[in-house]
Amino acid sequence: MELHEKIRELIAENPGKALGALVGFIFGILVLVFGILKVFVITVFIIIGILVGKMVDDKSSVIENIMNIFRRK
Repeated sequence: MELHEKIRELIAENPGKALGALVGFIFGILVLVFGILKVFVITVFIIIGILVGKMVDDKSSVIENIMNIFRRK
């Protein structure tokens, strides 16, 4: 069995671990290249973008979602 076949099998059996390792590797490279503060700012903007994109996909109002955060329960 060749190496790439073993890697494919490992990824197929453990997709969460493989994805986590890939994200960790990319994050580590970014920290080494740009520094921790810049990577933190980029990560915050990515999270904000994901949240806004989710609101658009769900066809919910951005303003209403912000107001829901501050409403008393």
